[in-house]
Amino acid sequence: EQREMEGSFLIRMLYGSIVEELILLLVKEAGYSVTDEQKEVMVNGITGHIDCKVNGFVVDVKSASDFGFRKFKKGFDNDDDFGYIGQLSGYVDAEGGDVGYFLVMNKSSGEVTLLEVDSMEMINSYDRIGHLRSILADKKALPSPCEVPTLEKASGNKVLPRICKFCEYKEDCWPNMRAFQYSRGVKYFTEVVKEPRVEEINV
Repeated sequence: EQREMEGSFLIRMLYGSIVEELILLLVKEAGYSVTDEQKEVMVNGITGHIDCKVNGFVVDVKSASDFGFRKFKKGFDNDDDFGYIGQLSGYVDAEGGDVGYFLVMNKSSGEVTLLEVDSMEMINSYDRIGHLRSILADKKALPSPCEVPTLEKASGNKVLPRICKFCEYKEDCWPNMRAFQYSRGVKYFTEVVKEPRVEEINV
């Protein structure tokens, strides 16, 4: 099913593309070899595009918030909600390598970090794709929600986990979900016991 993308999502993608071009310009100016930009690769029937290779190594270029940047700076430590390791693993597998890199800029501060990911940290992308393909083939049963809502002790309301906010299928998992506009962004509730004192918006 094709779904219309929100304008805010498209802006984030555009911003990410602009940051990627800026980072690669700086890498080239620093004298490193940048090749294979947006090269099409295929892993187990799935097509993707690597950002580039720097001095022959697969590099995935990203922009991140302060929170996300800290993860790239210190390492994931089995905390990879967005599946970045799986994505990089697929690119590295497609190119026949055993190590890849994340080159990341903090959108707030401009700080840049480089994270190496070796074969011990990567996943088997071929097996992962096969597993997901088998789930999608079973049209009778929807997968269980990936995360469990968080209970707000003060209100008794249940809040959608942060990772789910960015998922375009959150309404399938939580059909009665409600959204409220707070000063720091939209908060999604799977159960409302006490009405928030902010504007409710359509989801």
